[in-house]
Amino acid sequence: MPLPIHEAMIEIINNGIKHVDAILQDCIPKRALKYASHTNLTVPAKSIKFIPDCLHVVTPMTIPYRKYITVLGEVAFSQPEADVREQLRIAINARPEVVMVIMVTIGESCAYSTPSASYKNSESGWKTLLLEPNMRSPASFLYEYTDSQLPNVPPSEIVVADHTWFSLSSVRFQVWIKHGDNPIDLDTTDSTLTACGVSIFNF
Repeated sequence: MPLPIHEAMIEIINNGIKHVDAILQDCIPKRALKYASHTNLTVPAKSIKFIPDCLHVVTPMTIPYRKYITVLGEVAFSQPEADVREQLRIAINARPEVVMVIMVTIGESCAYSTPSASYKNSESGWKTLLLEPNMRSPASFLYEYTDSQLPNVPPSEIVVADHTWFSLSSVRFQVWIKHGDNPIDLDTTDSTLTACGVSIFNF
C-alpha cells in the first residue's frame, strides 16, 4: 500500500540524505566524522522547540564533541506554508550552521473533512461504511478506487464510498542553500541559492 503523502515526501528527502551520507563515507573516514539522519527530532530554537520532519546531523570526532545540523527538511500539508517558513526561520537563526533547507508544500484542491452523517455530502459514504459488518483492510478499502486506475500513475483524488478521502492539487518543492558564513536566507530570490519546482505529475 502506498505511504500517506506526507510520509512519502519525508521518505524522498531521507533518501536524498542517504546519498549524501554515501558520499561522505567515500570522502571522509568514518572515524573522523559521524553522521546520521533523523525524523521528528526536537531541535531547541530559542524560545520554542522545533521538530523538523527530516534532519541531518554531522559530528566531528573531536573533543569536545559538537553536533552540526547540516540539512533541515519540512513537509507542509495540514499547516499553512507561512507558518512552516516562520518555524524554519527560527530554527536557522538558532542553528546558523545549516547548509541546506528543503520545504515541500502539499496542496489540496479541497479541504479534507471526515465522513460523518452531519456532513450532507458525506452521508452516503458514512452510512455505507457503518453498515459493513467488518472494518475494511487497506487493500479492500482502496479496491473500488484502484480497480479502474491506470498503473504507475499517482492518484490526484481518492473517492471511496462516495466520500473524497484525498484530493491533491500540487506538490511543490523549494530548496535553499547556505552561502559563505551567512545563515540561509529564506527570502532570497538569488537563483544560485534557492530553487523551486512542482512535481512532474499533472494533478
